[in-house]
Amino acid sequence: YALPALGICPAKSDLEEARKRLQLPGPLTKSQFANLTKAMAVKSPSCSMELPHSLRGMSLKQLVTICQIYLESDWLKEQCKRWNAENPATQFPQSENLYALNHHVVLPITTPGLESPAHEQDSDGFFPRAEFTCAMAQLLNPRGSFVDFFVSHYWAHPFRATVCALKLWSRRHGDSEEGLDKMNMVFWLCIFALNQHKPSEEVGDSPMNGPFNAALARAKFGAVMIIGEDAGTFDRIWCIFEVQRVMDLQKSFDLIS
Repeated sequence: YALPALGICPAKSDLEEARKRLQLPGPLTKSQFANLTKAMAVKSPSCSMELPHSLRGMSLKQLVTICQIYLESDWLKEQCKRWNAENPATQFPQSENLYALNHHVVLPITTPGLESPAHEQDSDGFFPRAEFTCAMAQLLNPRGSFVDFFVSHYWAHPFRATVCALKLWSRRHGDSEEGLDKMNMVFWLCIFALNQHKPSEEVGDSPMNGPFNAALARAKFGAVMIIGEDAGTFDRIWCIFEVQRVMDLQKSFDLIS
């Protein structure tokens, strides 16, 4: 995960071979990582620089603005209605949740050279044009943002309710952290923090070595879990993993709705 931040994208087999050759079996020191980087830079293809996952946070102000552009305007609602009408046999009708937001907003906005309805709706140019496929958090914050709070949630929860819960919670919690401005409070949400054009590659094959664990470990003030009326968060194994990691890391943890 660290090498793409330097524009180096090695094949997994090449990376494993280099670690064996350089005798780097365990967690790397800075000097060991520097040696590995040099070895990979010679052999591996270059790629667009992607931010480390732990720096892919978004401010509450940015989340609110996305909600205003696409939810409060009823734009996403209309997109879902149109999609459902065009796909009457679907087992999973769209609604104003994160699945629909990803389909209609995140993916098109982070696709370079694309003109989409989501771009047209963004009439004030809140989003810069994507130069390469990336996470939405990187598109908005190309230099990265240190995360204040990790957000554990599930995608079927309405996005407007997610933002509303974070706004209400931040009004109370923002005053309890010295120097923390409410609207500039930075949250880590996987829909925006992962490159949704390659989700499987982003998540990886080990939760402990993946982006969720990295973001949790680096979250300055802890984590929050958003609970809907159906408590669907607790049906998601990823969310259960996040709760366990919060406990292991002895982080502050709040349940909000």
